[in-house]
Amino acid sequence: MGTIDLDNIDFEKLRSALEKYYKSEQIYKNPFSVSDVLNVDLVADYKLAVIAIENGFDLEKFKKQKSR
Repeated sequence: MGTIDLDNIDFEKLRSALEKYYKSEQIYKNPFSVSDVLNVDLVADYKLAVIAIENGFDLEKFKKQKSR
């Protein structure tokens, strides 16, 4: 995996996806991530990226759309 430019990540979209993920049954596949459920709303963006990667999210899907 290459480097990730955090300035190009849509953290609102990522935060929303992680909230949905934790509210789904997926949470039971990774019991160690239970503490992250509480943190999703509160953590800094860079930590949110770490949580997403640790849970198998592809940050490429959360890149900001280029505006014209």
